[in-house]
Amino acid sequence: MRHAILKLGAAASLAVLASPALAHVGAGHADGFAAGIAHPLMGLDHLLAMAAVGVWSAVAMPSRVLVAQQPSWR
Repeated sequence: MRHAILKLGAAASLAVLASPALAHVGAGHADGFAAGIAHPLMGLDHLLAMAAVGVWSAVAMPSRVLVAQQPSWR
């Protein structure tokens, strides 16, 4: 129990002390909330990363891939 509390305290300390990543400083505009929401959808690097995660998850657990089913009213 003590070990778990120490690990939790260390993780909380690191989270509090962490600084922002600032990965896109000076690149383009950062004009507020709408720009922040649109950024991952408009950047090709982000779209490719999201697609890669989807493919990776489908390959890792193929039995859990959701496939659209035909409607039952047909």
